[in-house]
Amino acid sequence: MMTIRIIKNVNRFVIKNKNLFIKLNNNIIIENDFIFIEQDYDLLETKNQVFRIKNSVLEVFNFQQKQFQFLSDRCSDILFSSTNESELLLFHDDSNQIDVLSNLSVVKRIKSDLNISLFINDKLLVTEGVSYSKLNTLKSFPLNSDLKSSLWSYILPLNQSIANNLDIVNNVIIISSQIGDILDSNYLLYGIDINTGKKLWVIENTLPDYTLNEDNGLLYSFVANSSFNSFEIIDPILGKKILEKTIEIEKPKIISSHLHCIADNKLFFVDNDMSPDKDTRSRIGAIDLSTNTLDFIYQLDVDKGILLNKPKYADGKLYVLDSANTLHVFEKEDESI
Repeated sequence: MMTIRIIKNVNRFVIKNKNLFIKLNNNIIIENDFIFIEQDYDLLETKNQVFRIKNSVLEVFNFQQKQFQFLSDRCSDILFSSTNESELLLFHDDSNQIDVLSNLSVVKRIKSDLNISLFINDKLLVTEGVSYSKLNTLKSFPLNSDLKSSLWSYILPLNQSIANNLDIVNNVIIISSQIGDILDSNYLLYGIDINTGKKLWVIENTLPDYTLNEDNGLLYSFVANSSFNSFEIIDPILGKKILEKTIEIEKPKIISSHLHCIADNKLFFVDNDMSPDKDTRSRIGAIDLSTNTLDFIYQLDVDKGILLNKPKYADGKLYVLDSANTLHVFEKEDESI
């Protein structure tokens, strides 16, 4: 693989429609071929859209005009539909008011203080619990209602809590459940029918996070360190673990299940190095999903102790932002990626 660009001072970045959006740590424009996001904006994205928000003012990027356009001046957060890119919820900053938008126009206005986790079709999925870190209940509410009565409710077994963000594949809600605290946890994966709230399946002894491969509808995860190594594939429709294996990789440091992306039939991961070994640095790598074997592993030219964030892949390029706020951009060289 080959480094084609290094951009310093990067706080956050988004790649969309062959446009690179970069939020810097200061207000100095250091390049002239990307879309600059000032320091005091938050940068948000969906599959096909880019938003920025500052002091409750929400703007959406117009790719034809190459500029941001005003959308709302009372926004505290947004939540996008899991099935329809044109629909989103816009939360107001000074009340419990929520605007339902379709094609960036308000079609409905509701009031609620519920902890809405997913917006899909005409339903809102809400998580509840004794605290934010102990959420154990999932409820479904019809969007066209006063949000007082739920369609159904599912409660996890005793001593279990929702570990991560919910996911959905077809009509199956995927819940990662945690038993114990973060330092000594076991994980289970549940499949819940979105229409009835019925438990379809449960898989024990799973990894904390899985990444959906949109090409085949399967869930993938990879975790490795000096004492543990597991690559897993789960079929969320059948509710079965269809593969569990070790990936041959030399001296893995910390490969975490939440720092993955899937693209180009590969699972890209980062191996963060916090060891005292002076000769090693954090690495990026990929698993070839056609063979489920290691495709490449590459040590970055960074200082000792620099960690890597979740990689992103677009238009034949791999993007990795490190903890020193340097964005590394790579592209194919021969057959290395």
